[in-house]
Amino acid sequence: MRVTPRWIDPAWRKAPLLLLRFPAILGSVVAAAVILGVTTAAAPLLLSSAANAAVAQELDQYGPALAGVSFSTFGFIEGDKFRPADSEVLRATGAVPEVGEPTTMIKSATTGIETRAGEAQVRLLFRTGAVRNIDKLTTRRGLPGGWIARSTADALRVGPGDHVVLESFRARRKIPIAGIYRDLASAPLSDYWAPLTYDIINEIPNQPPLRPYMILPRDQLFDATQGMDQQGTFSWDFPLVDRVMTMPQAIRTEAAIGELKLEASDPLTPLGGALADLTLYGTLDVRTSLTAAIASSEETVTAVEGPVRLISLAARIVALVVIGAAGIFAHSTRRREARLLSAQGRTPWWQGTKSSVEAALPAATGGVVGWFIAIELVQRAGPAPTISAGVTRDALVEVGWWIVAAVVVMGFVYAFGTHQETQIGASRLRRAVAKIPWEVVVLVLAAASFYELAARQDPIVQATDEPASIDMLLLAFPFLFLAGMGGLVVRGLGRLLPRMRRGAATARPWRYLAVRRFAATQKAGLLVINSAAVAVGILVYSGTLVDTTATTVRAKAHILAGSETAVAVQNVEDVPADIDLDWTHVAIGSADLLPGEERIDVLSLDPTTFARGAFWDPTFADRPLGDLLADLVRGGDRVPVILAGIETPRHSTVEARGRHLPIEVIETVRAWPGMSPNKPMMIVDGETYTRVARAAGATATDPFASDQVWAKDDPDVVLEALEDEQVFVQYHRAARDVEASPPFRSLFWTFGFLQALGVLAGGLALVGVVLYVQSRQASRDVSYALARRMGLSPSSHRVAIGAELVAILAISFAIGAALALTAAALVVDKIDPLPALPPDPLFRVPAALVAGSCGVLVFVAVAGAWLVQQRTDRMSVAEVMRLAT
Repeated sequence: MRVTPRWIDPAWRKAPLLLLRFPAILGSVVAAAVILGVTTAAAPLLLSSAANAAVAQELDQYGPALAGVSFSTFGFIEGDKFRPADSEVLRATGAVPEVGEPTTMIKSATTGIETRAGEAQVRLLFRTGAVRNIDKLTTRRGLPGGWIARSTADALRVGPGDHVVLESFRARRKIPIAGIYRDLASAPLSDYWAPLTYDIINEIPNQPPLRPYMILPRDQLFDATQGMDQQGTFSWDFPLVDRVMTMPQAIRTEAAIGELKLEASDPLTPLGGALADLTLYGTLDVRTSLTAAIASSEETVTAVEGPVRLISLAARIVALVVIGAAGIFAHSTRRREARLLSAQGRTPWWQGTKSSVEAALPAATGGVVGWFIAIELVQRAGPAPTISAGVTRDALVEVGWWIVAAVVVMGFVYAFGTHQETQIGASRLRRAVAKIPWEVVVLVLAAASFYELAARQDPIVQATDEPASIDMLLLAFPFLFLAGMGGLVVRGLGRLLPRMRRGAATARPWRYLAVRRFAATQKAGLLVINSAAVAVGILVYSGTLVDTTATTVRAKAHILAGSETAVAVQNVEDVPADIDLDWTHVAIGSADLLPGEERIDVLSLDPTTFARGAFWDPTFADRPLGDLLADLVRGGDRVPVILAGIETPRHSTVEARGRHLPIEVIETVRAWPGMSPNKPMMIVDGETYTRVARAAGATATDPFASDQVWAKDDPDVVLEALEDEQVFVQYHRAARDVEASPPFRSLFWTFGFLQALGVLAGGLALVGVVLYVQSRQASRDVSYALARRMGLSPSSHRVAIGAELVAILAISFAIGAALALTAAALVVDKIDPLPALPPDPLFRVPAALVAGSCGVLVFVAVAGAWLVQQRTDRMSVAEVMRLAT
């Protein structure tokens, strides 16, 4: 037979599972612990996810080749020196994780080749896989030798099987021709040749093309240059094998590359010595963009970390408050038990400790569940689905410490309530403290926070080319404002309750009962309303900031790009009019606005197609876009123009294309697609602008203007369509890439986390309402038992309960939403992430979020009324009356 030690009190043995007898207390503790676990674990998990997402985005931007490691040097093209260096580079880089097989390149300086028919300038090239990535124009296979560009073959009048002569003052070599390929500069470059874009295409306008390549096998290149002192560049490009890397993986890889750099720069090591023998003039360079990617990612995480931890801390404090409320509810529910234990000599602190033990297992269970939920939420809805190894374990440990704090809080609140029960009267100090309007103190702090925000010259949210940094006051102000103003409103509501009670004397039974019960709400009920209002306010405030920021960033991104996709093309005439795109053509040049000679951009457009391909928001101007475009097409000796970002007299002059051109300002707008930060823009009809320029003796076109295709289609679709039409693309910009850039992504992650907190705060508000309903269950049972004897039907009672809950939730929602929108309106002008670029922040009310929240509150009220009525119908009237007496 198992003997229980006598020193173990039976009360302690029962304590761990005792809350199973009190489902309402158990449920509230578990729910609050779940939310505490979610908010605690979410912060480190989100920061890890954000770091991994930032690294992935940076690496995607750089590409696998640039993000890997590259060796480059300059020297004589000699096989005896290259082969040892090649072997050592392959050996040493093999120890670096996450890098793949290299692309090796040997490229000579410009050299001459000749035949009897003429001479040509080429650059000898070996590059891994080069022959597989050229457009071959000859079909003879298996011939030895090199491949020459079509322009070279035409100049030398050679074909496959012929020879060219490479000659220097030291030697003369014959090189056989294996085939002819299409000049790389005559067509869009493939991904293989893209890294050599500016080595193939001359980026300086109106300059001759760069010398084409003569592509040779490596050994044949060495044979051809043997003894000729031919100089050239050597490079080994090791790409990243996997661009989906976590931050720790990236740091380990970057550290290995750093060690590789040190080894390569030391001529006493095998790698450094082999490269030193190959290198002339100290031109060895070992580089990687991974370092820059990690630095940018760390800046993003640093910008996010402070606000995220502040938001998480605020959520944890709110969860602890709910745990404390659960302790109050537990004491009120078990008041008889507390009095009995006090009569037996159990001190309040003994009872509080026992209450902590009772809550330990449910709280721990809720904390672990919250930890699991946080992992799932971050993996599914966070910046990246990957969380670095070890972070989940650290998050669980942190959750454990906060659960311990929550259990201690509940025990302390229970002990304090028991202590209050044993006191005959309140002390003068406690009565004086109770009369202090705490809302005033909170509002003073809120006013100080807002004053700091309003007085600062710099925006609260700052973003240029770096991740957006968010002022902590932007997050502290709404909490203080909502709590303080909500408290004042609720305090005023408490003064109106007696009048409401008197006004319901002649109402229908369900309404009478609902109003009387609601009017009987004391401090606990008002506290629930205030807490729920703050929770709703956080949700609406965060939703407003998220929607406003998203709308503003989207508009700014499209202003920068001009449309969903902007493509700079070499010759816009190559784009067929019937191409399957929603597109328009613009040219962006420059001019000086006189007499101040301020430099402005000039956007020449086609009014008939501009609306089809360009982005437009009605807030940009006071008149419809169609009217503005129509006014640009006019006759006369002045150019009709629209100005954005600057004002000038109606009749002014600009200096463009070497002449003074008269302009007539027909409208000044707030923003226009294609604008650059801090740069005004003048918008003109291209044909009218050309006509006036010709009349003034200027050139018909601006040789320095950038011809661009703007399209509302996806970038991949646009680039593929232009490639099919053989249109040469110089560069492209996509609005979605701008939105995903470092200045904006940290902003979205922070506000998204704030919105998630708002959702959790709404959940805590519902837990508070449940506690309130349960705390009044006994008095409700008594009143219903008496009212039922007087003829009150169950359906009327159910409607009364629903009306009471709707009143509490509706008032909480109205107060919280109104205060949240007010707080957001006060700070919205300060959250411009790129103030140098129009438009100003576009304030947006989160209509979907508000409607969804209303639906949830109605559902909770109806479901709560049904559950309460179900329990009330099962009660024993005799037992209720016995407990009441």
